[in-house]
Amino acid sequence: MIVFLDVETTGLNPRADRLVLVGFDGGGGPVFGRHSADRDLIQGFLDLDATFVGHNVNFDMHWLEASGYRIPSPERWRDTQLLAHVAGIDGERKGGNTALASLTKRLIAAGELPEGILEPEAAIKRWLLGARRAARKEGRRRPEKGDAPAPLLRSYLAADLTCTRAVARHYGAALNGQANVLELERRCAPAVYAAERRGAPIDITAAEAVIEQSTAKLGDLEARLHHAAGQPFNLNSAAQIEHALLGRGVDLSGARRTPTGKLQTLPMRWSRSATSS
Repeated sequence: MIVFLDVETTGLNPRADRLVLVGFDGGGGPVFGRHSADRDLIQGFLDLDATFVGHNVNFDMHWLEASGYRIPSPERWRDTQLLAHVAGIDGERKGGNTALASLTKRLIAAGELPEGILEPEAAIKRWLLGARRAARKEGRRRPEKGDAPAPLLRSYLAADLTCTRAVARHYGAALNGQANVLELERRCAPAVYAAERRGAPIDITAAEAVIEQSTAKLGDLEARLHHAAGQPFNLNSAAQIEHALLGRGVDLSGARRTPTGKLQTLPMRWSRSATSS
């Protein structure tokens, strides 16, 4: 049995914000449970002998576990965002935005979802705009999606479940021989969730040794670069890097530049004092 699942919350932090609504769809249409009133219904679905499918499913798992629910083993969860990432956008091994809204627009363009599927999201955005404007005037807390009226939330959640099912169908058929890669990712998923949820053990002594060695290597590289340039310069400054390269006679006529005309570089964004602190 496959159950599609999604949650709506008042924010992004499961330890500080509130779970509001959980939606399930096992094939018979969406069923909704409010965390404040339908805990038994929600737990009943989670206790099913099923595979649970969601988009960015670790988010849902974190919220459910933090809210006191017994969640199925992580091995029984499937992530359609991961599926789309492995398949590649449009199945062409290309990168791209794998957020549900972006994938939904692609599937609408492909004729696999109706344009009206986005209306519940638009309705939520309209509500948020008005609610946040009123909250600012009255000095109240900034409302989030999960604060929207129940009918709006249910429509929005139902649309998300429909879109998640469509993403699973479309990108499941677009794996193009990458099923082994997806399976490897799935086998790693429980460890990733455990690390996100409970942290990962670190050997502090070994970590400090790595930091010390890296700091020394970076310092040596910085000194060598300054010596090659004949003067010190800021490694995080595109203008100073360009000046140093030109001083060494490097031809930058074919180099990429930013829209403002600066040399396009990969900033190191580090300092020995910050690394060693």
